[in-house]
Amino acid sequence: EEGRLICQYYQLFCLAGLMVCTLGLLMSSALFSYMAPLDERASWIYVKQFMDYCGEPYVQIIFTMNMFANAIACWIFGRYGKGLGFVCVLTMYLITQRYLLAQAYLSLWSNPLIDTGVRNINTAGRYGKGQWANYFK
Repeated sequence: EEGRLICQYYQLFCLAGLMVCTLGLLMSSALFSYMAPLDERASWIYVKQFMDYCGEPYVQIIFTMNMFANAIACWIFGRYGKGLGFVCVLTMYLITQRYLLAQAYLSLWSNPLIDTGVRNINTAGRYGKGQWANYFK
């Protein structure tokens, strides 16, 4: 049957996106439910200790959007043909490029309200250089 392979990939992308999106939702809910009763100091330590887990939902949202974009591209290729399919892929490429450029600029920003010493202490725990928790004692 014509289009069966495209339908299978469409379903695969949708299910993979659904799985990862649900995992990100559950991870965010779990993290915030444990962080809700903490005071400001304890929540800061909690976030720094579980930085990897706090970053996972962000990556899972990006992965889900990628799976959604692939599913839409499969659907457009299968329904409207190669011409519009290539336009869809080009559009998604430009959107991805714009997003990555914005992310690169945003990641270069640093808080001007704190000095370099405090910034170095705050980022030391992320890279395994020292005891960041001692800063809060």
